Amino acid sequence: MKRISPLIQPVIGIIVILGLIAVFCVQNLDILPIQQTYPDLNASAYPLSYFPTPYFKPAETPLPTSTPNPEWPDNPGSAAIQDTLNLYLKLMPEIIYTLNDSRLSELMANDPRGGLVGGDKELNEVYLQAIQWHKGDPSIKRDEFGLLDFWQARFAFSRECIKIFEQSDFARGLALTPTPEPGDINAPDPYEMALVALQTMPEIQALEEAAGLIAFDVPRPVPDKIEPFTFAFHSLHFKRDLAYVVGDMSYAKVRLVFAHIQGRWYLINLIVLENHV
Repeated sequence: MKRISPLIQPVIGIIVILGLIAVFCVQNLDILPIQQTYPDLNASAYPLSYFPTPYFKPAETPLPTSTPNPEWPDNPGSAAIQDTLNLYLKLMPEIIYTLNDSRLSELMANDPRGGLVGGDKELNEVYLQAIQWHKGDPSIKRDEFGLLDFWQARFAFSRECIKIFEQSDFARGLALTPTPEPGDINAPDPYEMALVALQTMPEIQALEEAAGLIAFDVPRPVPDKIEPFTFAFHSLHFKRDLAYVVGDMSYAKVRLVFAHIQGRWYLINLIVLENHV
């Protein structure tokens, strides 16, 4: 397995959040047989992707701690922001499973007023490489991308990983893998076997090198019902046409930054203040 460059090493810490998202996403799910033929990538039925999230480090300048408040302020701006937030809570878990990110632009935007994506300067170097890879433009600078750009690049990377995996000898059942005895409780986990196979594929290693991201993307079944993220409201502050919301999401206490753009509120940043471990 190739060595991970120092630039990418900070991303390893993201595995903490991956575990939390994995618990949310795959409870009571069994991995699909490796030899199964998966849907076409344009069929809006992508398998579940495990991927690093940029929101795992505490904010450099977090908002003051607030007491959870179940009641949002009763004003038109608050109601419109809740509409965008509710769309995020519903869509993001679906995109994690399906990798169909065609509706991301309905809730996210690229806006420099949101600050560094995820609030982390070091990781933004990694995000920049991913966006340059996705757009095919190495001249893009760090102050020229935003939250929407990053997530579009991340999901494009995940789809490419799935495509490479599905075309591999391992996925097509041509690779030599151990065959466990029936009822063997020590049998290797199919998901772990798939991850190991994924990380040893030269095409995946080349993709990781090009995009600066780490592949955690192997096929998983999509449940009949995908539960949305949860959110417990703490506080809302307006500053001209920006709004700052603090609350507890399914996996962490977060600060959300919204911008009022052309008559709508869009999410332009999400920063973890405290992980729920």
